[in-house]
Amino acid sequence: MALTRVRVKQGEIQGYPAGNQAISVFKGIPYAKPPVGERRWRAPEPAEAWEGVFHAYEFGQIEVQAVRPKNDFYRREFYPFDYPMSEDCLYLNVWTPAENAEEKLPVALWIHGGGMRQGYSNKLETDGEAFAKRGIVYVSLNYRLNIFGFFGHPDLTAEDPFHSSGNYGILDQILALRWIHENITAFGGDPDCVTIFGQSGGGRSVQALIASDLTKGLIHRAIMQSAGGLGNETLDNYSLSDCEKDGIAFFKHFGIKNVAEARRIPALELHDMFIEYSKLHFGRPSRPCVDGYLWKKDFTSLCLDGDYQDLDYMIGTTRDEDGPAPFDLAMVLEEGQRLYPDQLDEFLKIVAYEDPKECEKIMARNRPDSLLAAALSWSEMTARSGKKPSYQYLFTHVVPGEEDSLFAPLPQDKRPGKCFHSSEHMYIQQTFLRSWRPFTGEDFDLSNKMCAYWTNFVKYGNPNEPGLPVWEPYTLENRRVMELSTDPHMIEPPVNDIVAFRRDYPFTRGTKKEE
Repeated sequence: MALTRVRVKQGEIQGYPAGNQAISVFKGIPYAKPPVGERRWRAPEPAEAWEGVFHAYEFGQIEVQAVRPKNDFYRREFYPFDYPMSEDCLYLNVWTPAENAEEKLPVALWIHGGGMRQGYSNKLETDGEAFAKRGIVYVSLNYRLNIFGFFGHPDLTAEDPFHSSGNYGILDQILALRWIHENITAFGGDPDCVTIFGQSGGGRSVQALIASDLTKGLIHRAIMQSAGGLGNETLDNYSLSDCEKDGIAFFKHFGIKNVAEARRIPALELHDMFIEYSKLHFGRPSRPCVDGYLWKKDFTSLCLDGDYQDLDYMIGTTRDEDGPAPFDLAMVLEEGQRLYPDQLDEFLKIVAYEDPKECEKIMARNRPDSLLAAALSWSEMTARSGKKPSYQYLFTHVVPGEEDSLFAPLPQDKRPGKCFHSSEHMYIQQTFLRSWRPFTGEDFDLSNKMCAYWTNFVKYGNPNEPGLPVWEPYTLENRRVMELSTDPHMIEPPVNDIVAFRRDYPFTRGTKKEE
């Protein structure tokens, strides 16, 4: 029988059998003090000890965030229920198959997505049972999002002992990793075999964690799904100074005098202000900044200089990710100026900027092309580095039920894409029975393979096992990726001109291409 009562640093915890009764689950364990009042916009502090037994029977309250509208595609997929939300949200969950504390099983920490603006650890499609029944201690967590997790200001920087602000959501994740390092043995886990994995905003979080010296010794393997890689903006184009300027502008916009006054604003009211501000300045404040404390320099420079952590890595994307955003020629120019200032002419030529109709066709796949290119850049970088190579995938399987989709009446170019952003979740974590979609035997077969690949990687740093199609690492001699479909196999990645440009740019930035 799996453990149902354990003792951690803060005290004793009572869990209970999961749906699969060979596994136990512990929900809503506090890993930090509530980040409320004077602790708003401060680094998290370890949870206090408790008296008696903590009954870990319910998930903690979710992070403050926008509620998705009833007709939203992703609400139907993953957000059907409106959970209670609170600024007091720093809780984690553990699934374990261990029968005693001496088993030293591999550990996987799942970091949820949502663009660092939304999401929570107990979303419909995520669960630890599939990993746990394969011999892994699975942990998931909530962390501060949007304005609560990623807001900077000069006064916050001044009061911080490390002269940093704006990265509280990542600091939450690091504290959770420290909690795992100190306590996971009680659940039968091995603190020296910890894999972090996440998708979208969670994949960006993984990228942020492997870039920090503060996580050395706490992470041993990492998986970035539909995020991360080189050449994106997660840790490249946003400095502490930028973050502080945004904080000043936010205060000015709402007539807030100082940080003390801002800390007194009720959480839901503050989030409403964030939503209003985001309509004018999308993405700010909801992204980490390069602050000199968590990260010494921008991510691309760090990696190209060989300063990233030499871990086992897996990275990949879905074929379609999200559907095309509304086309705006001015935004194409702005993107080129922001991301490729030294090769702007080359970028504009490749995207046919002078021919708006052709440009719109090319930019229709901007999101999937960008994410694929960033993943390929990452794999190319690890291949060139002499460190461990990466395992890269491309998920191309079309999930069933598209004909019944909420978006079926819409034109195809307005829909999220058949291999949409996050569509791999239920295959990896084997949660089909929670979905409205009519999954079939071939879906379950692919799910078994994908869950095996992921859990093998958590255990060994290698996704392969006898009986599975062989997944080769991406190397200079073998620049191929695993296509995850009903027939998983290695393929040449689908690289067009813009993907090639974005893939190669991190290695050529700072130089002008010869005419």
